[in-house]
Amino acid sequence: DSWLLNHSRAYTLAAFAACAEFWLEVSFAPGLKALGPLFAAGLCLVVLGHGARVLAMVTCGEHFAHRIATSRPEGHELVTTGIYRYLRHPSYTGWFWWSV
Repeated sequence: DSWLLNHSRAYTLAAFAACAEFWLEVSFAPGLKALGPLFAAGLCLVVLGHGARVLAMVTCGEHFAHRIATSRPEGHELVTTGIYRYLRHPSYTGWFWWSV
């Protein structure tokens, strides 16, 4: 059972749509995929966003989960070290910048 592979029907459709968009652009408008300033800016956002998510996962260790908790487990403690010292929700922030 994989959270990423069988997340939901909407997620699967969005992933396929993103792949189709990429290949259509490569096939019919290759200039949109040129290595220029816009590409460099996008790459920086992807790297920074991914870095924030990875730091969030490393900081939380085994307590990091991809699913949103609706209740607080017994013995839960708020993480205030690492990247959480600077961002309250670094994984969400990283995902936002990665997806832009």
